[in-house]
Amino acid sequence: MPKSQGPFIRNLAIRDPGAARNFAEAASTGLAIELAYALTKSAFDVVQASLGAVDSPYLTPFATKLATRRQEVRAEYRDLLSQKGANAAQLMRNYQVLIDNTRPVRYIEFNAAVADK
Repeated sequence: MPKSQGPFIRNLAIRDPGAARNFAEAASTGLAIELAYALTKSAFDVVQASLGAVDSPYLTPFATKLATRRQEVRAEYRDLLSQKGANAAQLMRNYQVLIDNTRPVRYIEFNAAVADK
């Protein structure tokens, strides 16, 4: 997961599954934007690499248009992230508050519980 939020969710899930769910919901929009951009960037990289394998005079305008579209997608990604993505600093503060105010769930071992009877 981007921005190391996967371990945050795991750590919270150990302590309090409800807190982990709430944190994941708060981070989900930002994560979705990050993942969509990573996939789109990979697609642009593949197309760019394939253009290098072809020698044609028709590719110059296409390569120019591809570079323009890549810049547009990057700008849109930044706009979306700033408008709808979760604020990373706020997520970190929320995570720290949750970690400080929850305790890990302790389960009694089955063998120990049976031995006590």
